[in-house]
This record gives sequence, structure tokens and C-alpha cells, in this order.
Amino acid sequence: MTVLVLLMTPNVFATGGFSDNFNDGVLSPTWHVLKNGCTTTEIGGQLRIQGTTVQSGWGNGNGIYTNYDFPGGDFDVSVDFSVPQFSGSGTRLIYLQAACSSETVGIFYSVGNFYRVQTWAPSQFSDWLYPFGDEDSVFHRMRLVYDLDQEILTGYVDNYLVGSLSAQMSGNIGFTIQAATETSGMVIDTRFDNFNYVPEPATLLLLGLGGLMLRKRRVL
Repeated sequence: MTVLVLLMTPNVFATGGFSDNFNDGVLSPTWHVLKNGCTTTEIGGQLRIQGTTVQSGWGNGNGIYTNYDFPGGDFDVSVDFSVPQFSGSGTRLIYLQAACSSETVGIFYSVGNFYRVQTWAPSQFSDWLYPFGDEDSVFHRMRLVYDLDQEILTGYVDNYLVGSLSAQMSGNIGFTIQAATETSGMVIDTRFDNFNYVPEPATLLLLGLGGLMLRKRRVL
């Protein structure tokens, strides 16, 4: 089931938040599919990415993403994941990413190795958190929290701190969840559940006022 509170604007989802528990068997139109040999489906109340990668390179992931449809500012975004299978030769990453026009940030699980927080511009990596060792059978929650005033991005897994990095994010933002690898021939079975995005309180207040203004104009 997808919950999307829509208040204003035709091209930007000015939202009071966005959540998706992947429970209705049909991918929400908010999402677009990244495909590199794998299928992306909603089954059993989960988003499942399954198959074998066919192209090499980090730009060829399997997963889903949104457009830059969400208002910038502070945000808190999270998703549950498990990895029943991600086999083959090379680095294997499970990503939760947020991006604006000038920056991409994320938290990732390097399968069997560690969790880290990352920014792309400039390229930075946090310290790492060791895995729990049961990611193949138990869901864990990756979470990113961004403070616009402090320009600090913080990542958590199951409320354990992974690390914090400086990040400058401005303008509308979008999100990606994916299984990424730099090599072809990887066999993937990755599950996601309970995606949740919450914007800052100040943004919610402004959007609410915008909605009231629109309603008032209709009355007049």
C-alpha cells in the first residue's frame, strides 16, 4: 500500500511525506525501475529484485528510483532490506540513496563486509559498522537523516550509528533503492520493505499554508 499526501504543484510532489510498504502487488507510479538483467516486482508485501546482472559498471544497477519530486530541506528517509542471495565475483552493494541536482548521498551495505555512509561530490566515506551476520534471512533498516542548517548527513542501521559526513544539498530531492555491483553475472535476490520519507517540520508548515491558500482561492 502506498501513501502519498499531495498538497500542491503539478510537477513536484509537495508532500507531507511518502511511504510505500509494497503491499498491493503493483509498483507505485512514483517509482521508476532500474534494470540490469533482474526483475523488480512486489510479491508477498515486499519489493523483490531477482535475477542475474548482464552489464558491468556501477552505473548499471537494479532497483527503483523517484524523480526529484520532493521538497529540499531536512529529511529522514529509511527502508528495510534483506539479502537472501547476492553471489558472484566482485563488490556487492545494497544502497539507499538521496540526490539533488548537485549532490548524491547514500548509505550502503557491502554484502558480508560492512555498512558505510557516502557522498559523491566530494567523494567521502564514513567509518564502517560491521554487519550483523544475518542479513540473508533478517530484515534490517537503513536510514539517512539530513540536517540542512548544519549540512550534516547521518546514517543508521537499526538505530546503530554508522557515521556522519558533511553534505550540501539544495533544491528538490529524489530517492533510490538498489542492488549495485561493478561486474556482470551476479545472481541477485534482494528484498526491500517499508520505505518511508519524512520532510522537515518547517517544510510541512509551508506546504500546509500553500494548500490552505489554494483552497481559499477556490472558495473566492
